[in-house]
Amino acid sequence: SNVETFNMNGTIRISFEEAEFIYQEQTYYLNDKLGILNTIIQNERKNNAFNIKKNICLNGYIKTKEQNKNNGFGSLGQYDKAIFVQSICKND
Repeated sequence: SNVETFNMNGTIRISFEEAEFIYQEQTYYLNDKLGILNTIIQNERKNNAFNIKKNICLNGYIKTKEQNKNNGFGSLGQYDKAIFVQSICKND
């Protein structure tokens, strides 16, 4: 399954409960199974930031609830869209 990835400029919002990505005024569940954002998160946590909010460009793909066998995303399935992070884009 070759998935088309693209660059998205948005804002990551990470708390202990949830991780979201706000892109074009839509809120997505942030799926970072590859751990792309680990370094950023650890650096922010060192500054005692429990709630991280950061503007960032992510490369990845979007999956909708429909594409996910009608299952929502997140611990309670409350998100109907998710972004799957593949890398951080370099803003030129």
